[in-house]
Amino acid sequence: MDPRFRIVALVAAALGLLVSLFLALRPSDDEAAPPPPTTTEVTTTSQVPTATATGTTGSEGPGTIHIDYEIVGGRPVGGIARDLSRAAASSSSA
Repeated sequence: MDPRFRIVALVAAALGLLVSLFLALRPSDDEAAPPPPTTTEVTTTSQVPTATATGTTGSEGPGTIHIDYEIVGGRPVGGIARDLSRAAASSSSA
């Protein structure tokens, strides 16, 4: 094999490696640096709760449906029954 061909092949391989590394390691358009955070002056007001405030009903949000189920052997036993009375009550009160 001609020694000049080996040198040309080595240079071509090195250039190919450099080009591929450049394309792989450069930041893409999606990875643009996020804009610096803006500083705003925060004003807070504190409110004293009134004595007539009603208590919370728990951590249930609107439209929460409770599903009762039992798992035996990795499968639900007897199917899954939804408590539709709670769902109907919460949707009618909204």
